[in-house]
Amino acid sequence: MEFYLVIIGIGGLIYVHNLLSDSRVSTEVKKVKEKIIRETSQEAAKVIDAAFLKVKEKEVLLKAKTKDFERTVKKKNEELERFFNKTDLFLKKREKLIDDRDQAFKSSFIDGRLWLMSLIKKVDLNEAEFEKQKLLKKKNPAVKTAEKVKALKKQSNEWKRKFILLENHLQSFKEYFPALEEYEEQILNEEIEFELSKEGKTLNDKTDRVKTFLSKEEYEKLGASKRNQLALDRYLNRNHSKQGIGKLYERQIGQLFEKQGYSVDFFGIKNGLEDLGRDLIVKKDGLTIIIQAKCWSKKKTIHEKHIFQLYGTTIQYMMDNPFEKKVQPKFITSTSLSPVAQKAADLLGIKIMKVDLDKTLPMIKCNIGKGGAKIYHLPIDQQYDRVKIEYNKGEFYAKSVSEAEKKGFVRAKRFKLVS
Repeated sequence: MEFYLVIIGIGGLIYVHNLLSDSRVSTEVKKVKEKIIRETSQEAAKVIDAAFLKVKEKEVLLKAKTKDFERTVKKKNEELERFFNKTDLFLKKREKLIDDRDQAFKSSFIDGRLWLMSLIKKVDLNEAEFEKQKLLKKKNPAVKTAEKVKALKKQSNEWKRKFILLENHLQSFKEYFPALEEYEEQILNEEIEFELSKEGKTLNDKTDRVKTFLSKEEYEKLGASKRNQLALDRYLNRNHSKQGIGKLYERQIGQLFEKQGYSVDFFGIKNGLEDLGRDLIVKKDGLTIIIQAKCWSKKKTIHEKHIFQLYGTTIQYMMDNPFEKKVQPKFITSTSLSPVAQKAADLLGIKIMKVDLDKTLPMIKCNIGKGGAKIYHLPIDQQYDRVKIEYNKGEFYAKSVSEAEKKGFVRAKRFKLVS
Protein backbone atom coordinates (compact mmCIF):
# COMPACT_ATOMS: atom_id res chain seq x y z
CA MET A 1 0.00 0.00 0.00
CA GLU A 2 2.81 2.38 0.87
CA PHE A 3 4.46 1.83 -2.50
CA TYR A 4 1.20 2.58 -4.29
CA LEU A 5 0.90 5.86 -2.39
CA VAL A 6 4.43 6.74 -3.37
CA ILE A 7 3.66 6.08 -7.03
CA ILE A 8 0.43 8.07 -6.89
CA GLY A 9 2.24 10.88 -5.10
CA ILE A 10 4.93 11.05 -7.75
CA GLY A 11 2.32 10.98 -10.49
CA GLY A 12 0.52 13.83 -8.81
CA LEU A 13 3.74 15.79 -8.59
CA ILE A 14 4.37 15.38 -12.29
CA TYR A 15 0.85 16.50 -13.03
CA VAL A 16 1.15 19.55 -10.78
CA HIS A 17 4.59 20.26 -12.24
CA ASN A 18 3.25 20.31 -15.79
CA LEU A 19 0.32 22.36 -14.71
CA LEU A 20 2.43 24.95 -12.95
CA SER A 21 5.19 25.14 -15.50
CA ASP A 22 3.10 27.55 -17.52
CA SER A 23 4.78 30.92 -17.63
CA ARG A 24 1.52 32.48 -16.71
CA VAL A 25 1.60 30.87 -13.23
CA SER A 26 2.39 33.36 -10.58
CA THR A 27 5.35 33.22 -8.28
CA GLU A 28 3.08 32.33 -5.39
CA VAL A 29 1.93 29.28 -7.20
CA LYS A 30 5.54 28.31 -7.82
CA LYS A 31 6.22 28.51 -4.10
CA VAL A 32 3.26 26.26 -3.38
CA LYS A 33 4.60 23.88 -6.01
CA GLU A 34 8.00 23.74 -4.42
CA LYS A 35 6.49 23.19 -0.96
CA ILE A 36 4.29 20.36 -2.18
CA ILE A 37 7.24 18.71 -3.91
CA ARG A 38 9.39 19.07 -0.82
CA GLU A 39 6.76 17.70 1.61
CA THR A 40 5.72 14.89 -0.71
CA SER A 41 9.29 13.78 -1.15
CA GLN A 42 9.81 13.70 2.60
CA GLU A 43 6.68 11.56 3.14
CA ALA A 44 7.69 9.25 0.36
CA ALA A 45 11.14 8.92 1.86
CA LYS A 46 9.64 8.06 5.23
CA VAL A 47 7.37 5.40 3.71
CA ILE A 48 10.28 3.92 1.77
CA ASP A 49 12.54 3.91 4.86
CA ALA A 50 9.80 2.21 6.93
CA ALA A 51 9.29 -0.42 4.26
CA PHE A 52 13.04 -1.14 4.04
CA LEU A 53 13.22 -1.32 7.84
CA LYS A 54 10.50 -3.95 7.94
CA VAL A 55 12.26 -5.92 5.24
CA LYS A 56 15.47 -5.72 7.26
CA GLU A 57 13.68 -6.93 10.40
CA LYS A 58 12.18 -9.87 8.51
CA GLU A 59 15.59 -10.65 7.08
CA VAL A 60 17.11 -10.73 10.61
CA LEU A 61 14.24 -12.90 11.86
CA LEU A 62 14.62 -15.28 8.94
CA LYS A 63 18.36 -15.57 9.61
CA ALA A 64 17.64 -16.34 13.29
CA LYS A 65 15.11 -18.99 12.35
CA THR A 66 17.52 -20.44 9.84
CA LYS A 67 20.20 -20.73 12.52
CA ASP A 68 17.70 -22.36 14.90
CA PHE A 69 16.73 -24.81 12.18
CA GLU A 70 20.38 -25.58 11.47
CA ARG A 71 21.02 -26.18 15.19
CA THR A 72 17.95 -28.46 15.38
CA VAL A 73 19.08 -30.42 12.33
CA LYS A 74 22.55 -30.76 13.80
CA LYS A 75 21.14 -31.95 17.13
CA LYS A 76 18.90 -34.50 15.41
CA ASN A 77 21.82 -35.73 13.36
CA GLU A 78 23.87 -36.17 16.52
CA GLU A 79 20.96 -38.03 18.19
CA LEU A 80 20.59 -40.28 15.15
CA GLU A 81 24.32 -40.98 15.18
CA ARG A 82 24.20 -41.88 18.88
CA PHE A 83 21.14 -44.06 18.24
CA PHE A 84 22.84 -45.90 15.39
CA ASN A 85 25.96 -46.34 17.51
CA LYS A 86 23.84 -47.76 20.36
CA THR A 87 21.95 -49.95 17.90
CA ASP A 88 25.18 -51.23 16.46
CA LEU A 89 26.50 -51.91 19.97
CA PHE A 90 23.22 -53.60 20.93
CA LEU A 91 23.33 -55.80 17.84
CA LYS A 92 26.93 -56.77 18.60
CA LYS A 93 25.97 -57.62 22.20
CA ARG A 94 22.94 -59.53 20.94
CA GLU A 95 25.10 -61.53 18.55
CA LYS A 96 27.50 -62.32 21.37
CA LEU A 97 24.64 -63.37 23.66
CA ILE A 98 23.24 -65.67 20.98
CA ASP A 99 26.69 -67.11 20.35
CA ASP A 100 27.29 -67.65 24.09
CA ARG A 101 23.85 -69.23 24.42
CA ASP A 102 24.45 -71.61 21.52
CA GLN A 103 27.86 -72.56 22.86
CA ALA A 104 26.47 -73.18 26.35
CA PHE A 105 23.57 -75.36 25.21
CA LYS A 106 25.82 -77.13 22.72
CA SER A 107 28.09 -78.08 25.61
CA SER A 108 25.18 -79.43 27.69
CA PHE A 109 21.71 -78.46 28.76
CA ILE A 110 23.01 -77.94 32.29
CA ASP A 111 25.53 -75.40 30.99
CA GLY A 112 22.75 -73.84 28.96
CA ARG A 113 20.54 -73.44 32.00
CA LEU A 114 23.43 -72.01 33.99
CA TRP A 115 24.02 -69.48 31.21
CA LEU A 116 20.35 -68.51 31.31
CA MET A 117 20.47 -68.05 35.07
CA SER A 118 23.57 -65.84 34.78
CA LEU A 119 21.74 -63.69 32.22
CA ILE A 120 18.80 -63.28 34.57
CA LYS A 121 21.21 -62.39 37.34
CA LYS A 122 22.80 -59.64 35.21
CA VAL A 123 19.40 -58.16 34.44
CA ASP A 124 18.47 -58.18 38.12
CA LEU A 125 21.78 -56.56 39.09
CA ASN A 126 21.20 -53.80 36.54
CA GLU A 127 17.82 -53.20 38.13
CA ALA A 128 19.45 -53.03 41.56
CA GLU A 129 22.02 -50.52 40.29
CA PHE A 130 19.21 -48.41 38.82
CA GLU A 131 17.43 -48.36 42.19
CA LYS A 132 20.69 -47.38 43.87
CA GLN A 133 21.27 -44.46 41.49
CA LYS A 134 17.74 -43.21 42.07
CA LEU A 135 18.43 -42.98 45.79
CA LEU A 136 21.80 -41.28 45.20
CA LYS A 137 20.34 -38.67 42.85
CA LYS A 138 17.63 -37.58 45.27
CA LYS A 139 17.63 -34.02 46.58
CA ASN A 140 18.99 -35.44 49.83
CA PRO A 141 21.01 -38.48 48.69
CA ALA A 142 20.55 -41.63 50.79
CA VAL A 143 24.02 -43.13 50.29
CA LYS A 144 23.94 -45.77 53.03
CA THR A 145 20.40 -46.81 52.17
CA ALA A 146 21.36 -47.08 48.50
CA GLU A 147 24.22 -49.45 49.32
CA LYS A 148 21.99 -51.56 51.57
CA VAL A 149 19.30 -51.72 48.90
CA LYS A 150 21.84 -52.85 46.32
CA ALA A 151 23.25 -55.51 48.67
CA LEU A 152 19.79 -56.84 49.51
CA LYS A 153 18.81 -56.86 45.85
CA LYS A 154 21.96 -58.77 45.01
CA GLN A 155 21.26 -61.37 47.70
CA SER A 156 17.63 -61.64 46.65
CA ASN A 157 18.57 -62.07 43.01
CA GLU A 158 21.05 -64.81 43.87
CA TRP A 159 18.32 -66.76 45.65
CA LYS A 160 15.98 -66.09 42.75
CA ARG A 161 18.57 -67.45 40.32
CA LYS A 162 18.99 -70.62 42.38
CA PHE A 163 15.22 -71.04 42.68
CA ILE A 164 14.65 -70.73 38.93
CA LEU A 165 17.47 -73.17 38.25
CA LEU A 166 16.09 -75.74 40.70
CA GLU A 167 12.57 -75.26 39.36
CA ASN A 168 13.90 -75.85 35.87
CA HIS A 169 15.69 -79.02 36.98
CA LEU A 170 12.56 -80.28 38.73
CA GLN A 171 10.45 -79.72 35.62
CA SER A 172 12.96 -81.71 33.59
CA PHE A 173 12.80 -84.57 36.08
CA LYS A 174 9.00 -84.56 35.88
CA GLU A 175 9.15 -84.76 32.09
CA TYR A 176 11.45 -87.79 32.18
CA PHE A 177 9.74 -89.42 35.17
CA PRO A 178 5.96 -88.69 35.05
CA ALA A 179 5.39 -90.54 38.32
CA LEU A 180 7.19 -87.74 40.16
CA GLU A 181 4.41 -85.31 39.24
CA GLU A 182 1.77 -87.68 40.55
CA TYR A 183 3.60 -88.40 43.79
CA GLU A 184 5.03 -84.94 44.31
CA GLU A 185 2.67 -84.17 47.16
CA GLN A 186 3.17 -87.60 48.68
CA ILE A 187 6.94 -87.19 48.59
CA LEU A 188 6.88 -83.72 50.14
CA ASN A 189 4.12 -84.42 52.65
CA GLU A 190 5.84 -85.61 55.80
CA GLU A 191 2.62 -87.09 57.11
CA ILE A 192 2.86 -89.80 54.47
CA GLU A 193 5.96 -91.10 56.18
CA PHE A 194 4.25 -91.41 59.54
CA GLU A 195 0.70 -90.59 60.60
CA LEU A 196 -0.02 -88.62 63.73
CA SER A 197 -2.91 -88.71 66.14
CA LYS A 198 -4.67 -85.54 67.31
CA GLU A 199 -2.24 -85.36 70.22
CA GLY A 200 0.74 -85.52 67.85
CA LYS A 201 1.75 -89.06 68.80
CA THR A 202 2.94 -91.45 66.12
CA LEU A 203 0.41 -94.12 65.22
CA ASN A 204 1.67 -97.69 65.21
CA ASP A 205 0.17 -100.72 63.48
CA LYS A 206 -2.15 -101.47 66.41
CA THR A 207 -3.52 -97.95 66.83
CA ASP A 208 -7.15 -97.29 65.95
CA ARG A 209 -6.93 -94.75 63.12
CA VAL A 210 -10.33 -93.36 64.03
CA LYS A 211 -8.38 -91.34 66.59
CA THR A 212 -6.90 -89.24 63.81
CA PHE A 213 -10.38 -87.82 63.06
CA LEU A 214 -11.76 -87.46 66.60
CA SER A 215 -10.73 -85.51 69.65
CA LYS A 216 -9.74 -87.43 72.76
CA GLU A 217 -13.01 -86.41 74.42
CA GLU A 218 -15.10 -87.55 71.44
CA TYR A 219 -13.31 -90.87 71.25
CA GLU A 220 -13.83 -91.59 74.96
CA LYS A 221 -17.40 -90.30 75.11
CA LEU A 222 -18.92 -91.89 71.99
CA GLY A 223 -19.71 -95.54 71.50
CA ALA A 224 -17.79 -97.57 68.91
CA SER A 225 -20.47 -97.35 66.19
CA LYS A 226 -20.96 -93.59 66.47
CA ARG A 227 -17.28 -92.74 66.57
CA ASN A 228 -16.60 -95.05 63.60
CA GLN A 229 -19.33 -93.30 61.60
CA LEU A 230 -18.14 -89.84 62.66
CA ALA A 231 -14.58 -90.67 61.60
CA LEU A 232 -15.84 -91.99 58.26
CA ASP A 233 -17.92 -88.84 57.63
CA ARG A 234 -14.99 -86.56 58.44
CA TYR A 235 -12.67 -88.56 56.23
CA LEU A 236 -15.03 -88.37 53.23
CA ASN A 237 -15.92 -84.69 53.71
CA ARG A 238 -12.48 -83.28 54.38
CA ASN A 239 -10.43 -81.41 51.78
CA HIS A 240 -8.37 -84.18 50.24
CA SER A 241 -4.87 -83.69 48.92
CA LYS A 242 -4.07 -84.62 45.32
CA GLN A 243 -2.80 -87.96 46.56
CA GLY A 244 -5.93 -88.42 48.67
CA ILE A 245 -8.18 -87.74 45.69
CA GLY A 246 -6.14 -90.16 43.62
CA LYS A 247 -6.62 -92.84 46.27
CA LEU A 248 -10.40 -92.26 46.37
CA TYR A 249 -10.54 -92.48 42.59
CA GLU A 250 -8.57 -95.72 42.43
CA ARG A 251 -10.84 -97.23 45.07
CA GLN A 252 -13.87 -96.16 43.06
CA ILE A 253 -12.47 -97.79 39.91
CA GLY A 254 -11.62 -100.92 41.88
CA GLN A 255 -15.17 -101.11 43.22
CA LEU A 256 -16.50 -100.75 39.67
CA PHE A 257 -14.53 -103.80 38.51
CA GLU A 258 -15.29 -105.81 41.64
CA LYS A 259 -19.00 -105.46 40.84
CA GLN A 260 -18.24 -106.97 37.42
CA GLY A 261 -16.66 -110.01 39.07
CA TYR A 262 -13.02 -109.04 38.73
CA SER A 263 -10.44 -109.75 41.41
CA VAL A 264 -8.89 -106.36 42.11
CA ASP A 265 -5.37 -105.64 43.30
CA PHE A 266 -4.94 -102.01 44.44
CA PHE A 267 -1.33 -102.15 43.33
CA GLY A 268 -0.70 -98.40 43.23
CA ILE A 269 -2.04 -97.64 46.70
CA LYS A 270 -0.13 -100.53 48.25
CA ASN A 271 3.20 -99.89 46.52
CA GLY A 272 3.25 -96.10 46.29
CA LEU A 273 6.28 -94.86 44.33
CA GLU A 274 7.15 -98.43 43.33
CA ASP A 275 3.88 -99.06 41.50
CA LEU A 276 5.60 -98.92 38.08
CA GLY A 277 2.68 -96.93 36.69
CA ARG A 278 0.18 -99.69 37.53
CA ASP A 279 -2.59 -98.27 39.71
CA LEU A 280 -4.79 -101.35 39.58
CA ILE A 281 -4.35 -104.91 38.30
CA VAL A 282 -7.67 -106.65 37.77
CA LYS A 283 -8.22 -110.26 36.71
CA LYS A 284 -11.14 -112.38 35.51
CA ASP A 285 -11.43 -115.55 33.44
CA GLY A 286 -7.79 -115.52 32.35
CA LEU A 287 -7.85 -111.83 31.40
CA THR A 288 -5.54 -109.38 33.15
CA ILE A 289 -6.08 -105.64 32.80
CA ILE A 290 -3.36 -103.17 33.79
CA ILE A 291 -5.07 -99.92 34.74
CA GLN A 292 -3.67 -96.45 35.12
CA ALA A 293 -6.17 -94.04 36.70
CA LYS A 294 -5.95 -90.26 36.54
CA CYS A 295 -8.48 -88.13 38.41
CA TRP A 296 -7.53 -84.71 37.14
CA SER A 297 -9.24 -81.35 36.79
CA LYS A 298 -11.28 -80.89 33.61
CA LYS A 299 -8.90 -78.04 32.73
CA LYS A 300 -5.92 -80.40 32.53
CA THR A 301 -5.12 -82.68 29.61
CA ILE A 302 -3.65 -86.15 29.47
CA HIS A 303 -0.56 -86.16 27.23
CA GLU A 304 1.12 -88.95 25.32
CA LYS A 305 3.84 -89.54 27.95
CA HIS A 306 1.23 -91.09 30.26
CA ILE A 307 0.02 -93.35 27.46
CA PHE A 308 3.58 -94.43 26.73
CA GLN A 309 4.20 -95.15 30.41
CA LEU A 310 1.15 -97.40 30.62
CA TYR A 311 2.14 -99.22 27.45
CA GLY A 312 5.68 -99.72 28.69
CA THR A 313 4.66 -101.03 32.11
CA THR A 314 2.17 -103.43 30.45
CA ILE A 315 4.95 -104.86 28.28
CA GLN A 316 7.14 -105.26 31.35
CA TYR A 317 4.31 -107.03 33.18
CA MET A 318 3.92 -109.44 30.26
CA MET A 319 7.66 -110.13 30.29
CA ASP A 320 7.59 -110.81 34.05
CA ASN A 321 4.44 -112.96 33.77
CA PRO A 322 4.82 -114.98 30.53
CA PHE A 323 2.10 -117.48 31.52
CA GLU A 324 -0.59 -114.81 31.49
CA LYS A 325 -1.53 -114.82 27.84
CA LYS A 326 -4.24 -112.16 27.82
CA VAL A 327 -2.96 -108.86 29.21
CA GLN A 328 -4.56 -105.57 28.24
CA PRO A 329 -3.77 -101.94 29.18
CA LYS A 330 -6.62 -99.60 30.09
CA PHE A 331 -6.40 -95.89 30.82
CA ILE A 332 -9.18 -94.46 32.99
CA THR A 333 -9.47 -90.72 33.57
CA SER A 334 -11.83 -87.93 34.58
CA THR A 335 -10.51 -85.56 31.92
CA SER A 336 -9.73 -85.57 28.20
CA LEU A 337 -6.72 -86.66 26.17
CA SER A 338 -4.72 -84.51 23.81
CA PRO A 339 -5.08 -85.43 20.10
CA VAL A 340 -1.57 -86.91 20.11
CA ALA A 341 -2.28 -88.95 23.26
CA GLN A 342 -5.53 -90.28 21.77
CA LYS A 343 -3.80 -91.24 18.55
CA ALA A 344 -1.01 -92.97 20.48
CA ALA A 345 -3.58 -94.89 22.54
CA ASP A 346 -5.37 -96.04 19.38
CA LEU A 347 -2.13 -97.17 17.72
CA LEU A 348 -0.92 -99.01 20.84
CA GLY A 349 -4.26 -100.67 21.53
CA ILE A 350 -4.85 -98.92 24.84
CA LYS A 351 -8.51 -98.60 25.72
CA ILE A 352 -9.65 -95.27 27.18
CA MET A 353 -12.43 -95.07 29.75
CA LYS A 354 -13.96 -91.82 31.07
CA VAL A 355 -15.12 -91.92 34.72
CA ASP A 356 -15.84 -88.97 37.03
CA LEU A 357 -15.05 -89.07 40.74
CA ASP A 358 -18.04 -90.01 42.91
CA LYS A 359 -17.65 -89.42 46.65
CA THR A 360 -21.17 -90.69 47.36
CA LEU A 361 -20.32 -94.35 46.70
CA PRO A 362 -20.44 -96.75 49.67
CA MET A 363 -16.95 -97.09 51.11
CA ILE A 364 -17.17 -99.62 53.96
CA LYS A 365 -15.81 -103.02 52.90
CA CYS A 366 -17.85 -105.88 54.37
CA ASN A 367 -15.67 -108.97 54.13
CA ILE A 368 -16.38 -112.57 55.14
CA GLY A 369 -13.34 -114.41 56.47
CA LYS A 370 -12.40 -118.06 55.98
CA GLY A 371 -14.06 -119.05 59.20
CA GLY A 372 -17.23 -117.15 58.32
CA ALA A 373 -16.35 -114.12 60.46
CA LYS A 374 -18.08 -110.97 59.17
CA ILE A 375 -15.68 -108.05 59.38
CA TYR A 376 -16.06 -104.54 58.02
CA HIS A 377 -13.18 -102.20 57.20
CA LEU A 378 -13.27 -98.41 57.08
CA PRO A 379 -11.29 -96.68 54.29
CA ILE A 380 -9.03 -95.23 57.01
CA ASP A 381 -8.03 -98.68 58.25
CA GLN A 382 -4.50 -99.74 57.48
CA GLN A 383 -5.37 -102.98 55.67
CA TYR A 384 -8.38 -101.62 53.81
CA ASP A 385 -6.77 -101.81 50.37
CA ARG A 386 -5.55 -105.38 50.90
CA VAL A 387 -9.08 -106.64 51.47
CA LYS A 388 -10.81 -108.04 48.37
CA ILE A 389 -14.59 -107.90 47.97
CA GLU A 390 -16.26 -110.84 46.20
CA TYR A 391 -19.95 -110.20 45.63
CA ASN A 392 -20.67 -113.85 44.81
CA LYS A 393 -19.68 -114.75 48.38
CA GLY A 394 -22.07 -112.26 49.96
CA GLU A 395 -19.47 -109.54 50.45
CA PHE A 396 -20.33 -105.95 49.62
CA TYR A 397 -19.71 -102.23 50.27
CA ALA A 398 -21.87 -100.59 52.93
CA LYS A 399 -22.87 -96.93 52.92
CA SER A 400 -22.92 -96.55 56.71
CA VAL A 401 -21.68 -98.27 59.83
CA SER A 402 -25.25 -99.03 60.90
CA GLU A 403 -25.92 -100.79 57.56
CA ALA A 404 -22.88 -103.00 58.01
CA GLU A 405 -23.68 -103.81 61.65
CA LYS A 406 -27.35 -104.58 60.90
CA LYS A 407 -26.12 -107.28 58.53
CA GLY A 408 -23.97 -108.81 61.24
CA PHE A 409 -20.59 -107.28 60.46
CA VAL A 410 -18.26 -105.90 63.13
CA ARG A 411 -15.25 -103.69 62.67
CA ALA A 412 -11.83 -105.30 62.42
CA LYS A 413 -9.96 -105.28 65.73
CA ARG A 414 -6.55 -106.06 64.30
CA PHE A 415 -4.92 -103.30 62.33
CA LYS A 416 -1.83 -105.17 61.24
CA LEU A 417 -1.91 -107.92 58.65
CA VAL A 418 -0.27 -111.11 59.92
CA SER A 419 1.56 -113.01 57.19
